[in-house]
Amino acid sequence: MTTDITVEQDAGLGIAIAKDVMVAMRDGVELATDVYRPVGAEGPVPVVFQRTPYDKEMAVAGAEVSRFVRAGYAYVAQDVRGRARSGGAFDPFVNEASDGEDAIAWLAEQPWCDGQVAMLGQSYVGATQWMAAGRTPAALKAISPQITSASYYEGWSYQGGALELGFLLAWTLGNLGLAEMGRRLGAGTATPAEFGAIVGVNDRIEELYRRLPLTGLEELRDVAPYFFDWLEHPTDDAFWKQTAPRERYDQVAVPSLNIGGWYDCFLGGTLANYRAIKEQGGDDP
Repeated sequence: MTTDITVEQDAGLGIAIAKDVMVAMRDGVELATDVYRPVGAEGPVPVVFQRTPYDKEMAVAGAEVSRFVRAGYAYVAQDVRGRARSGGAFDPFVNEASDGEDAIAWLAEQPWCDGQVAMLGQSYVGATQWMAAGRTPAALKAISPQITSASYYEGWSYQGGALELGFLLAWTLGNLGLAEMGRRLGAGTATPAEFGAIVGVNDRIEELYRRLPLTGLEELRDVAPYFFDWLEHPTDDAFWKQTAPRERYDQVAVPSLNIGGWYDCFLGGTLANYRAIKEQGGDDP
């Protein structure tokens, strides 16, 4: 359902909001998508797009949506596969290239879009940009990945061959696992007791950091089975290369604004992306 609201009287524009538009991917899985577009614009407009595993409602809360709309852009936020309101199963990084490509193609087909899409966002949301850009979608014109990595092996899951347990366990349990159980609770496929149990696991995460073997972290088996896939691939093999941005720089044919932080854990990846895309990036189609 679309609702029209007024943003600022002197802007001459309102915002038309369409919540939970279900966008079908090539395999039929539908992804929940929110669209914020200017009312009163003359003709179709370009789109600023964000794909997130952290709930599109939160993505919008942290974005200056009204500024984009006042400037004449539509702003679109989408829950990636298997997260929040989207269908399918979440398997980090695995589906982001094809789903991103499909979502951009869908945007370009909408009557309110002028066929131009730019992406932005940080961390995993930066990953969704690099992976979509590696498919060279015609409508994608620019990306702005912030504090993200060049590989989800080196500098994300492992560092110099050593497992990044400090980051990886906190991210998997605190950011992904808790939200997954909350998603199930909302869908009626989990009980309040099960949700409370995973909250309790998160509260005693210090204990989990000291447990060996890591394959014995059974508390993660149900809510984050992909954690064990990462443990099974301790070297930078084909499992990791299939999703690494650094493996397909030559397929990225759009400008990228890379933003990092000196003390950020993904600084190395941000700098690597910047250097390599200048040297290896593809030409504009």
